[in-house]
Amino acid sequence: MDDATLCVPVSYLRVALDIGVIDVVDVVQWADTKLATLENPPYAVIELALMGRSNREEVMWQLLQVATPAISEAEMLPYALAVAHSRLLSEPDLGRRLAEGIYRLWARHGCYLPGALESCGYFDDAYGLADSGIHGSAESIDQELLEFTAGFASLDWQSIKVT
Repeated sequence: MDDATLCVPVSYLRVALDIGVIDVVDVVQWADTKLATLENPPYAVIELALMGRSNREEVMWQLLQVATPAISEAEMLPYALAVAHSRLLSEPDLGRRLAEGIYRLWARHGCYLPGALESCGYFDDAYGLADSGIHGSAESIDQELLEFTAGFASLDWQSIKVT
């Protein structure tokens, strides 16, 4: 049975890890914190804390053993993009990795995400065109990605309440 306090963090961690906003080490640190704060941590959290040398896919799978995500990937994506925006402000090189990650999620959703997320498939292609000299520059795509993520900057996944 899922611990309700873990369902939202698992939702966020899976999406943020998938799109490249956080790394495996960040998930392991989260698990370490949970081990220190939970009286009887689920065994899956203990296993997660030991996954420092695992790859992204293995850690994403293990997160599913910790708890069932509280909300869908598409619903959590704007919250992960809010964190991405703050990181892009200080780490513009994150842009290309983020573009690949949101493209992967967009493709997994049938090349469609609703509303403000509909352009998620654009950025990876735009970097490819810029790299090949066909159209634009990586710097201009970096700026477009920063502007895109700014639209989500006010969101905070930790404020999500699931009933």
